[in-house]
Amino acid sequence: MNTQFQPDLDARFHQPAAWEWKDRIETRPGQYIRAGWVIPQDAKALVVILPGLSEYGEKYFEVAHDLLARGYAVAVMDWRGQGKAWRYDTDRRVHDDFANDVQDAAIFIGMIPVPAGMPRVLLAHSMGAHIGLRFMHGVKDAFRCAVLTAPMLGIKMPFAEGLVRRIIAATHRLGLGRNYLPHNGPWTEPNFEANLLKLTTDSGRIGMQRYWMKNTDLRMGGLTFDWVRAAFASMDTLRQPAYLAEIKTPILILAAENEQIVSNAAIKATVKHLPHAEHEVVPGAMHEVLMEQDVYRKAFWDRFDPFVAKFI
Repeated sequence: MNTQFQPDLDARFHQPAAWEWKDRIETRPGQYIRAGWVIPQDAKALVVILPGLSEYGEKYFEVAHDLLARGYAVAVMDWRGQGKAWRYDTDRRVHDDFANDVQDAAIFIGMIPVPAGMPRVLLAHSMGAHIGLRFMHGVKDAFRCAVLTAPMLGIKMPFAEGLVRRIIAATHRLGLGRNYLPHNGPWTEPNFEANLLKLTTDSGRIGMQRYWMKNTDLRMGGLTFDWVRAAFASMDTLRQPAYLAEIKTPILILAAENEQIVSNAAIKATVKHLPHAEHEVVPGAMHEVLMEQDVYRKAFWDRFDPFVAKFI
């Protein structure tokens, strides 16, 4: 379904021309994802965007414009539980198994209407990068290369991970897994604003996110114990050296120096087990490198462009 709506924002945040939405892509009975794309027939490659936790397709319109200007086709999806995809709950982030998200990614990637033979490149952020790594483990030739920002390979926590794991396990045994984590709860403007301070320092891109949060369908409440339980289980799978050694795709990993969401130490420890990975830190950037100030975004594109050019 095409839509011509354009937000009251700078043109860089508008939906690109010829953008097409697919609103309800059923991935299992009663559950669906959402996807959007623009596919110029003369594009040199398709860039598949897998967003992070709490994100939504509209947030990546500026990135889509950047990629289209570079001659790429672009596609992005909303994961189950966020954006305008199916929700377990209208306001809390619960989860079952990240293996289901890997399957959803496969359905999304397989249905993008690209011309036969067009190369595919993965661009994934945080939770999306985590899922993207698991997908590339299972489908070796899906992408010519991948660029990952701040991949979720470990989560920053106020306490030792072992203690957090014991608490998470206890809440699950007691049937409390769908309860909010401490300092989490339903979506509120103060909670949203406090979280933004951990993600980016760019006022214009903060304003863009504030705009989209006027749309209640895009809002997402806080995390639950079961979400963290599922994340730990998936990270345990992904961080195994033998598992990582089977991911053959050439990968560029860009971490944020001023990271407050995921663990840079876990990223560094993981990279050495990926056979074809490069790892750099973007100095000064916060977690959402592509939503950061132009100086940090330039550092990203200065690495993205030559890296991808080697493989397409």
